[in-house]
Amino acid sequence: MKKILSLIKSNLLSFICVVVAIVALPALIFLSSGKTSKIHNEIQSDLDGKNRTLQQVTYRYTFEPVTPASPKVEISRPPTQAMNEAMKSWGEQLRAQAAESIEVVVARNSQGKRVLVEGLLPEPAEPVRVAKLQEIREIWPSAHRALVSRVGAGTPPDRATLEAKLNITWRQKLERIQSTLGAEASIDDQEKIRAELRDQRLAEYKAAASELHFYVDPGAFADVEPWSQNTLPPMDRVWDWQWTHWIHADLLKALELANTEGEWVRSLLEGPVKRLERVSVPALQYSGESQPAPIDYASPIEPNWEVSETGRAAWPSIPQGLYDVRYATITVLIDGARLLDVVEAISATNLMRVVRVSLTDVDPTQDIQQGYVYGAGRIVRADLTIETVWLRSWMQQYMPSSVRTALGIPAEAPEGQEQEEQPRGRRR
Repeated sequence: MKKILSLIKSNLLSFICVVVAIVALPALIFLSSGKTSKIHNEIQSDLDGKNRTLQQVTYRYTFEPVTPASPKVEISRPPTQAMNEAMKSWGEQLRAQAAESIEVVVARNSQGKRVLVEGLLPEPAEPVRVAKLQEIREIWPSAHRALVSRVGAGTPPDRATLEAKLNITWRQKLERIQSTLGAEASIDDQEKIRAELRDQRLAEYKAAASELHFYVDPGAFADVEPWSQNTLPPMDRVWDWQWTHWIHADLLKALELANTEGEWVRSLLEGPVKRLERVSVPALQYSGESQPAPIDYASPIEPNWEVSETGRAAWPSIPQGLYDVRYATITVLIDGARLLDVVEAISATNLMRVVRVSLTDVDPTQDIQQGYVYGAGRIVRADLTIETVWLRSWMQQYMPSSVRTALGIPAEAPEGQEQEEQPRGRRR
């Protein structure tokens, strides 16, 4: 004990500090705990306030329509993780639907489109270049006969052939009267025979009409003429022939559709389309060089009503890299009461739309002399201007280099070199 007291006395100052520290320790612990609790409460209050603020904040989720008929969707919600995940999932579904829609449109635009001469477009290989150009030059005027036959259209019976047949019948009837009566046929007998032959002629015309879906006049394709120059046709002209042929095919298909009810294609005597008199598709001139046309998949193409009735604009008036527009004018005789059937059939075929209509009355009795019979109904002559739209995403593979240059389409990447993948369509 004496040793401890001696030790304390010799280290009195240190001993006092230790005692003070020990005595103060509970108070310090108490004060530290209170300070920590206060700080914790302040932090929690701050977090609660910010959380309440966040709950009041909303974010606008916007989804562009997948199709022109779909509405634009806008949803305002607090940006929680669950909401963000839900919107992300929805956006992915919409993108998948948009991609599927693009596939459908491209497939519709390109369906059944085959080239007239294999190995010719976009450029024939040099060893067969001359042979391929000679082939397209020869088949170009006649290629449309196959289109006409494909849709079950045609012309009335050949007039000279029918005349020869009726003349034989005329002579046979006269000879029968003479052999029976022993005298020449009287005027009344001759008039009776003429009336029978008129009925026979009309029956022949009606029988032929009942087998046709509609008439197509010889020379109806106004822009299809033989290549009369001594040189071979240039590739830009060959391309325009091919493109025009595709347009003609769609127009004939649309007229056939107008005369279709369910699975049955009606004859011209029953359907609204009677006779295709003329088709005109003005040729395009590919000259010079255009800058690469802009392709913006993130925003819609704004309509330009100064360029067309539908607002669609394309090269060369308003360059853009997604599609091209060609116009066709057809003159067709139809049942005037069923004009809407014809217009709807054209709109239902590929990407076409009637933009102008002009109607004039027709006296069908004048056409009977040429073998054209139309059945019942009021016959009118309809001049229709039709807008046709063509997607570059599938067509440019057939375009010669001169055409691509004129349209502002970049050249294809060399073989083995990767090219940036682009979507194949866009929303209209």
